[in-house]
Amino acid sequence: MKEALMERLKIFLHREDNSTLVGIPASQKEIAKAQQQLNVNFHEDYVHFIKTFGGADATFVSTSTSNYNCHSYAWYSDSTSNTYWMNDPSRYMTDGSYSSFTNLINAGSGTRVYYDNGEHSGIVYEAGGPLASTKKLKVISKWGMAPLMKHRAEYSPYASDNLTMWKKN
Repeated sequence: MKEALMERLKIFLHREDNSTLVGIPASQKEIAKAQQQLNVNFHEDYVHFIKTFGGADATFVSTSTSNYNCHSYAWYSDSTSNTYWMNDPSRYMTDGSYSSFTNLINAGSGTRVYYDNGEHSGIVYEAGGPLASTKKLKVISKWGMAPLMKHRAEYSPYASDNLTMWKKN
């Protein structure tokens, strides 16, 4: 890929308001494995790009539906056949069945994640351990009426400046 284009991409993608567009850079081993699994050879420009910026960091899980939303998926039922839309999950947080914490190091698979001002919830499926950060914490969540997605905690349409974790008691 031309260096001038790569420089423009670096400037654009590393701006603060675009930081969530950058994934974790791919290693040569990861690229080789992906090419083998997909039975393809990636174009050299694509390889250069994903080695520098990483790839998309959200994975499609299930189709869009207005049957349920993020709060319902995280707090009521994590089934894709769920038919309950929930505007406010606070009753699950106040009935004694969950305890809150903010230290991401304590998050584990199944931990509920509550975003900022209550606009989003998700479920941790992969935690960061001692290197915990919103870049390492992997969440599955429903994006409003959009699809159910797997993503880094910080890589979604929702603000992730303040996350509160909830463990089942």
